[in-house]
Amino acid sequence: MDDSGRIDAVEARLERVESELRNLIDAIDVARAEAREVSVPPTASGSRPSAAAESVPALPVAPLPAAPPRRPRRSTRTGRDLEAWFGENALLVVGVLALVAAVGFALKHAIEQGWISPALRVLAGLAAGLGLAVYGEVSVRRGLRRFGAAAIGAGAALAYLATWAAAGPYALASAGIGLTALAILSGLVLASAWRSDEPYLGAMAAAGAYLAPFILGDVSSSANLLLAYTALVSAAVAPMAGLNGWRATVTIVLVGYFWAALAVLGSANPAWLAIYLAAGGGAAVGLARGAGWRAHEIGAWVAAWAMLLGAATNAEGSNGWAFAVAPLVLAAPGWFAVRRASLAEAAESPYRRWMFMSSAVLWTGVALIALPPTAEDYPLVVAAAIAAVYVVPALRRKIPLPLSAGIAALALGVSDQWTGTDVTLGWCALIAATALLTRRAPLSAARWVAVVLGFAAIWRLLSFDLFARPAADSAFVGAWPLALYTLLAALVLLAIDGWDEEGGYRVGGVAVNFRVVTWLLAGILLLWGGTVEIHRLDISGLAAGLAVSAFWLLYAAGLLAFGFRANSKAVRVTGLVVAALAIWKVAFYDLANLDALYRVGSFTLLALIALVAARAYHGRARRETATE
Repeated sequence: MDDSGRIDAVEARLERVESELRNLIDAIDVARAEAREVSVPPTASGSRPSAAAESVPALPVAPLPAAPPRRPRRSTRTGRDLEAWFGENALLVVGVLALVAAVGFALKHAIEQGWISPALRVLAGLAAGLGLAVYGEVSVRRGLRRFGAAAIGAGAALAYLATWAAAGPYALASAGIGLTALAILSGLVLASAWRSDEPYLGAMAAAGAYLAPFILGDVSSSANLLLAYTALVSAAVAPMAGLNGWRATVTIVLVGYFWAALAVLGSANPAWLAIYLAAGGGAAVGLARGAGWRAHEIGAWVAAWAMLLGAATNAEGSNGWAFAVAPLVLAAPGWFAVRRASLAEAAESPYRRWMFMSSAVLWTGVALIALPPTAEDYPLVVAAAIAAVYVVPALRRKIPLPLSAGIAALALGVSDQWTGTDVTLGWCALIAATALLTRRAPLSAARWVAVVLGFAAIWRLLSFDLFARPAADSAFVGAWPLALYTLLAALVLLAIDGWDEEGGYRVGGVAVNFRVVTWLLAGILLLWGGTVEIHRLDISGLAAGLAVSAFWLLYAAGLLAFGFRANSKAVRVTGLVVAALAIWKVAFYDLANLDALYRVGSFTLLALIALVAARAYHGRARRETATE
């Protein structure tokens, strides 16, 4: 046997020894695991042999029997985790809440039966709360951190109950003393929660604090005190929960805060309620926005504005001014979301942009509901002041979104303060002002709000204003035609110049050319308005029918001529659409209803315009072929 054969034989024996040693090691591991009743993972196949195995010389050994396969053990980890969670968390929460509720109901029953005096009830509640808190502290020091924290939270809730009863229904102490005591209690609970870093403690304390007034009795009799109490508890708990990322605690704070406002919506002082909702809503939106909790941010924003709108209906006299000023605090966090100069750019948080826009309109609506100013006293002062909060910084910093919000707020004020065609004329003035203020980038991105306002103005002019038009209003020269001409001029002014990127922007991921939309609005308004005025003329029905057909055909011809001159396909297509409408009218209406001469005139005009248009299209096709 040559040297290479001997080497191969040695390597084969070494591999065999290594394999047998691995089997031996696995067998020893299994024996140890069964002795200690501990499951040991098997050695991974393909792992490097141990140092002892590498040091064994290549000697012939008898093969050892393979290690017996291990019997798979059923994992009980999932069952144990679910059981532990239920026993350590769910039962703990239920137990603490049940304890607080039991004490509260017991106190309420004792009050109704007259068993003990109010002073003894308060002392008993404070003693029970202090005892639970001490027991919780001892449990925390013994290593039962979560259980001890829950006990401290339960004790704090009982102390809240007693303190609220002393300062509220029992009148044993003044409101100032009661609020001070509650502030001290909140501070102690927060210090304990901060030290133990246990979110359950904050959640338990917050839940007990918010439930206390509702368990004890009628909160409507102490509505203003309830607002002060809830605001103080929320101001103490919410910042701590936000800094520690305790989302469940923040949820409890939001629910408790707005629940208290809803409970006293009709009984609390409207001015205090406006300040409470605006300040709390603004703080909650800012806190949730900083933490990145979108659901909490939107929920606080919606709840605050909805309750402000509801509370504004109860405002009277000077209380209404709080609804004109306080929402500034609620709208303030929206300014931090305005970081880009153009709406055409991709928005990191588009929902915040719509919240920003809606805040301006909602603020104006709340102010006008609570403090409806008459046009004789101070026309549009409130709406103009709110709009200035957005428009002035927008013009100075060249930011389009606040400008859009201010225009929308002022448009709402115009619709609330004025009547009839004056509203349409006011909106026309806003459209023209927007067109002039946004002729250059980046403010040109704010022109979309003028387009939306144009939609609203056309809808109002052709519905409310048209139905309310007096019979004496002359065709083409009356008040309604004046509003029609003014709106047409405003739309043309908006459409002709000042658009960035030819008016193309993306709305919700869809490309929209607002410049084309504006021209389309102006064209529809002219066609519809001209038709209405022709029918308004004092002529016979047959002559009016022919006049309408002639107007439509001439209008289509004008669009086609302009489309060929400006080389605009969109205008030409619009002209063809109008021509199709005119052809349909001539073929199905004029043919059946007009007399012979009117019918001849209608079809003659149709033939002339159709032939001229066809000749123009043929000439254009020939020119295009010659240039190829």
